[in-house]
Amino acid sequence: LCPTVVVTGPVFDAEFLSGGAPPLLMEDLGTLASSLKIGAFHPDSHDAGTYTESTTTTPWTDGTTTLRIWQHSNGNPQDAIVGVSAASEPLDLKYYSNKRSTVQILHSATNAPAFEFRNPPKFQGGNRRDAHYETEEVLDSYFYHPNTGPFISTRLIQRFGVSNPSPGYVGRVAAAFRTGRFNINDGITGNDNNDNGITFGTGKYGDLESTIAAILLDPDARTPVLDADPTHGSVREPLLKVLHFLRSMEYSHSSDQFLILTSLHSRIGEMAYDQKSVFSFFLPEYGAPGPVSSAGLVSPEAFAFDTPPVVHLMKGLFSLIKFGMTNCDGGFGRGRSRCYAWAEGDYRHTMGRLTYGPLRRNNPEQMVGELDVLLTGGRLSSESRAVILDALDDDRFKDDDDDGDVDDGKLRLAQQLFAASPEFHSAHNLIRLNDNDESREHSGPAREPSAPYKVIVHIFMVGGADTFNLLVPHSGCSAAAGGTDLHEEYRLMRGNVALSKGSLHTIDASSSKQPCDTFGIHPRLPLLRELYDGDEAAFFANAGGMKKLSAKHDYRSNHGGFGLFGHGFQARVQTVNGGRGDLFGTGVLGRLADALSDDGYLTATLSTGGSGTASKASIVRGNPYSDTKTSSMGGTFGPTPFDPTPSVRSMRTIIDSMNDATDPLRSGMFGESWSAAMTKSLDDNDYFFELLNTVHPTTKFPTGTKLGSDLRFVSQMVKVRRERGVERDIFSINIGNFDSHSGLRPNSLPTTTTASSHTPCAFISSRN
Repeated sequence: LCPTVVVTGPVFDAEFLSGGAPPLLMEDLGTLASSLKIGAFHPDSHDAGTYTESTTTTPWTDGTTTLRIWQHSNGNPQDAIVGVSAASEPLDLKYYSNKRSTVQILHSATNAPAFEFRNPPKFQGGNRRDAHYETEEVLDSYFYHPNTGPFISTRLIQRFGVSNPSPGYVGRVAAAFRTGRFNINDGITGNDNNDNGITFGTGKYGDLESTIAAILLDPDARTPVLDADPTHGSVREPLLKVLHFLRSMEYSHSSDQFLILTSLHSRIGEMAYDQKSVFSFFLPEYGAPGPVSSAGLVSPEAFAFDTPPVVHLMKGLFSLIKFGMTNCDGGFGRGRSRCYAWAEGDYRHTMGRLTYGPLRRNNPEQMVGELDVLLTGGRLSSESRAVILDALDDDRFKDDDDDGDVDDGKLRLAQQLFAASPEFHSAHNLIRLNDNDESREHSGPAREPSAPYKVIVHIFMVGGADTFNLLVPHSGCSAAAGGTDLHEEYRLMRGNVALSKGSLHTIDASSSKQPCDTFGIHPRLPLLRELYDGDEAAFFANAGGMKKLSAKHDYRSNHGGFGLFGHGFQARVQTVNGGRGDLFGTGVLGRLADALSDDGYLTATLSTGGSGTASKASIVRGNPYSDTKTSSMGGTFGPTPFDPTPSVRSMRTIIDSMNDATDPLRSGMFGESWSAAMTKSLDDNDYFFELLNTVHPTTKFPTGTKLGSDLRFVSQMVKVRRERGVERDIFSINIGNFDSHSGLRPNSLPTTTTASSHTPCAFISSRN
């Protein structure tokens, strides 16, 4: 090891402290202040007479930074305290020790300094007072960090309806957050002298009144012409759509019990106070497949675009309209016995119902106009309006005796069609193509499969899985690694959480190019060794996000802006990264499937991610113009019939016509994303429901786990491979709860993993 030495000295010398001009004063005081790294307590917290403020030298100020100095009674410059106030950090004053501590690494031959770095300070030594102070300081450093304002502003703007805010929009909201002021007159902050507008905020840093006012009243939020920008707006959150419908359609609760929306998160992917991850319901960097991801944009709410949540949202809204708050036909309510015995519009046995009535029930155009204002904000396209009015002209709704009864059915039909319109599910204008040939495709098997069938089942462990204990270097490492014993290195680095050699299930890697001849698998996963030895499992080790050796100064340019320090970013690196150009936004398994399709195989990919998982269906997303069939299915409830008792026989045809392809150059891309997702989800749901009714697993799968239900579903899909017209299948399953955190132990694995050791056994035995 090289010799080291710690060199300590003052940041500002005695001459400066006693009245001399700072050497860099003509440049800026911020440069001086940046040299202060070690915090100090307030001078008044020391014994009386210990510190005295130097009135002859301070305060120094250059208009943006102010320095104040307190000298120690012992006269040592290192013990002086410097107070710093910067306009960019709105704390009154921060106190620093006038001390610089540097670690020097000396040349082994000359003892001359060869390299040096700042000596990191030793933090609190265990007492509660210091822990409290240092925690407060850390939180302040986060809160007042220059990036906090733009970060918070971007996330809040996204939640208020603009998924891809412009830099100017973010900058103006961030300024309102930083200054605590927003003036309505001109959409800029800090204009206290403007008497012609209303000013929001208290003038304090982080004021949410000024921040929210800036979000809602900024020109980018209020200018109608932006509705014509295809990239403006957003997909709406599923829970907000449910609550919007309940309020706008005047839901009235008839039960003396509280309104309970049953299993809403499991059904539609979102429920208040029921997020399954610390990363909220949606990933802010998620982009829906199609025009959004192709343009490099994001649509966080499209994270819930898997087939199960899309179908269950539509089922719940339709059931609410037709039967009230019950569980009939997939409703959001708790229960209603004998659903089959009650007709549409019979609300005698419901917990609540929609009570809205238009001003003139017998005037369809006025009724549609009112619903447009209440449900779609006046953005209903002329094409959607025409489809709805044409459906309401059905002979079934002719009220011959003028008693108004049939008109209730007309209202229910209109409400259902509004709930199915892309304008209800997105926040911008839509323009459909006039060419009738641009209807969405409803594909089936391309041809009879002829090649031998093969399948890949990919299990993604979501979170911070301790994979260093999942696959461990065991023996035969020295020669292969140039003299380095990797197991000894593993044992030293892992310390008391390292697994002993004797506890591991060994596998042979001597025929590979790996640095060890033998590796060990975690003692609680013997099945992995069995699969590996049978050539039915493979390990991809050290597949991290780092593309090349990087330092702080070139990390961003080397890695395209992806973060190394968040689960969401890392999941994206593992599942999606690598696609460029025409493949941007495609997933690892999706690109693999496309290659198989290009080789002439009938290929399908399917994600069973369900709602609220980190990698979702992105990993199986391929080139949209390839022949690969991509689906997302599974979830808690599986495929069930959509709208088994439709209000009109042509309901599905009407819904499809309302969600036909939109103009790619002029129409909002978020509505297009919803329409494509909903149409495909309804198709897949109906197709898989009918198909899976023909096969039932003879193997009993463990119950109560997501992995068990997902592998049961996959086994059913494998059994009907010929009916699906597939020669190559790729399935992706997500299982969560792999964050180790403080619970890390040598032999610990998440509960889901322990259960999973039995579940794959059932899947393997179910194969034919």
